[in-house]
Amino acid sequence: MKNRKFNVKIILVVIAVLCLTFIVTACNKANEKVVTSPIYEINLCYDGDRTVKATQNVCYFNNSDGDLTEIVMALYANAYSESGKPFTAQNVGAAYYDGLSYGGIEIKSLTVEKEKTDFTVSDTKMSFKIPTLSSGKSVNLSLEYEITLPLCNGRLGKTKDSVNLSGFYPQICPLKNGQFVCNEYSALGDPFCSEISDFFVNVTLPSNEYKIATSGKITEAKEIDAEPKKIDYEIIAEKTRDFGLVASTALKSLSADVDGVTVIYDYLSDPEPETSLKIAESALTTFSTAFGKYPYSTYTVCETPFVHKGMEFSTLVMIDDKMTPKERELTIVHETAHQWWYGVVGSNQFDEAFLDEGLTEFSTAYYYKATGDVETFSRLIKSHKANYQLFSEYSASNGSSFDGKMSKRLCDFSSENDYIVTAYDEGALAFNSVYEIMGEKRFLKAAKKYFKDNAFKIATVDDFKNAIDKYSKQAGKTLNAWLEGTVKL
Repeated sequence: MKNRKFNVKIILVVIAVLCLTFIVTACNKANEKVVTSPIYEINLCYDGDRTVKATQNVCYFNNSDGDLTEIVMALYANAYSESGKPFTAQNVGAAYYDGLSYGGIEIKSLTVEKEKTDFTVSDTKMSFKIPTLSSGKSVNLSLEYEITLPLCNGRLGKTKDSVNLSGFYPQICPLKNGQFVCNEYSALGDPFCSEISDFFVNVTLPSNEYKIATSGKITEAKEIDAEPKKIDYEIIAEKTRDFGLVASTALKSLSADVDGVTVIYDYLSDPEPETSLKIAESALTTFSTAFGKYPYSTYTVCETPFVHKGMEFSTLVMIDDKMTPKERELTIVHETAHQWWYGVVGSNQFDEAFLDEGLTEFSTAYYYKATGDVETFSRLIKSHKANYQLFSEYSASNGSSFDGKMSKRLCDFSSENDYIVTAYDEGALAFNSVYEIMGEKRFLKAAKKYFKDNAFKIATVDDFKNAIDKYSKQAGKTLNAWLEGTVKL
């Protein structure tokens, strides 16, 4: 594949500037360690069927205190291989609309500082040696790879109406205590942990009829003189936790400006697209007021065939195209809240699934109270409580293991129901308990502190407790009880 460059001269200048100036600091403290984001330049070419060919250049900075001699990258696309399990047993039927279908990623070549380098691939992980990289220094990587898309309604796949592209690119795992955090893929939940990066992406599609919904901002769209005419998109997504897109010849689009943010709704079959756009606008405004200003210039909601109701990415969310109006509304609000609790404030979703999902579920309920619909707020909290109690009673009567502990890794959940009840229902109840103890005013102060102190970082539940402890020690003790599973309803 020809290695197409993203405005070569411009990108080289931008990278040089970014290496010096695009630094991420979680809060404006003079003594906080400066962290420099990785920079990804990705060139994609989709053939219109099941193949995506790509080249990728990465400028990676060693933000640890010690030397690095190895890099580990996540290859999430391999979860869709024949040996992988991207879906739970409950979702397999809905995911594969035309029978089982497999995909994956094949790394064709890797160079480190222009030197061809050997690598090892094990399931969804790739590792390779590098020349000793000192703290604060950078290394340049180049990869060529080919993705085979499964026929499925998943995060990655060719659906009947679109192509969902997320988790497709080799991603350098984040460092913690000098070690790369590379989670095993899990069909339960979202097994991701990603650091903030800057993306410059070029996408070539096989027909000028294709439209895309994407993370970041489309800076240029131009036709390529071929037969049939192709279309080429250039995209920039700065300071985002990941990059994803949806491509389709059937997408229609609406947009609106909300306090300087372009809110986009790309849809396939929504009978009331104006209503859906208004919900996205309202949610973005409400959460900006409650938790802290949305820091990006675009926010895109895209309707696409999707086995789950929704999925969050930085500045982009996917929602299923087969939902009732009320399901669509709740999903848009929920996924919008994830822009705060996952997007800006990251977490290790494998180790602490409740942290982003529980806080997002509570935020979804709070949205209704903040917009004057106290009845829906109460109904949603009661529904979480009923789900939790029902599952707890069912588990006890059947001798199943349900300990009520929220602080579990994805691999520790006994079933999909266990995961959903714990991360979503119990998580929402736990954060609602904190809200009730603190009261709305103090809770929102704590949420804003948590957002500000951990923006563009990977946070833990201890970071949340530090934020609420400033305003209420009792609230922190209550949260501990939920984490330990000692709360009885």
